[in-house]
Amino acid sequence: MEELKEISINQLPSKTWHWLKVNDTKIRWGEESVPCRINYEDNSEDPSGSDLQRMEICDGDGEWSSGIKEVQAADGTHLTLIQSFVKGDTASSNLDFCTRLQIGKGSRVRLVQIIMREKDQTLRNNVECICQEKGRLELLQMYIGTGDVYGEVRTQLSGDKSELHTEIGYLGQGEQKIDLNLVAGHYGKKTVSFIKADGTLKDAAKKIFRGTIDFKNGSSGSEGEETENVLLLGDAVENRTVPLILCAEEDVKGNHGASIGALDEETLFYFASRGINEVQAEDMVTRAKLETLAAHIRDEKTEAAVEQQLLEVIGNGE
Repeated sequence: MEELKEISINQLPSKTWHWLKVNDTKIRWGEESVPCRINYEDNSEDPSGSDLQRMEICDGDGEWSSGIKEVQAADGTHLTLIQSFVKGDTASSNLDFCTRLQIGKGSRVRLVQIIMREKDQTLRNNVECICQEKGRLELLQMYIGTGDVYGEVRTQLSGDKSELHTEIGYLGQGEQKIDLNLVAGHYGKKTVSFIKADGTLKDAAKKIFRGTIDFKNGSSGSEGEETENVLLLGDAVENRTVPLILCAEEDVKGNHGASIGALDEETLFYFASRGINEVQAEDMVTRAKLETLAAHIRDEKTEAAVEQQLLEVIGNGE
């Protein structure tokens, strides 16, 4: 049996109180891995006028597998990349995947990631991005599987007027762990970052969401905003939200906020008056939140796959 190595992942750029246990996450991971399987689809054109490429990503033939996707968007180009992390062939498997993006001047990249892994299929999903002048990354992530997931996004807004726009939706259930770390590094002048997360936790699920807006020296005129809305369904769930703004420049604007709680009595009464019990109401609200995000994918095939996945993990609300 392979000996596992303890590694530290999802590290905050600036440490906070150690007793909160959010500065990083330590996991045990295999050092030897086999290549994962990636199914590519031919480039086509999406409704927004971008080049479109879809990928299905799953495990290799071993317990530990890994892969990497490198993208270089030339100056002035538009690209949409859709990555679907699907269930592996083995009951218990571990996948480590990294997407590296180089976004040229005036280029736009839409990266859509749909995580649909099953229980006991752990995923490490890393995104690394550098944006040049007026480059733009639009990132949409949906965590709608039942396996543990550790996700990290690190974006360098190097060029002036470069932008990051992030939308994240997640559903944690059972004893699932969702551990996310997003860092938006503002280096250029008049750069922009918007980070929005909206999720639901039920049963005994555990989630950490770290969101950092880091204004570096020289990033004057830049703006960053981060929000997270968390719906908690059950007394056994564990939620930790860590918004962080770091500032080495005076002429910047940074905002963050979080809304965390359960469905209020007025909402539950509204559903009950229409013959909908509490469990059904919770599922309907959870489903609606994720379907709203799915509508932003703008690809019929991927939206259909998400709809089928939601049917499996939530049901149809009846």
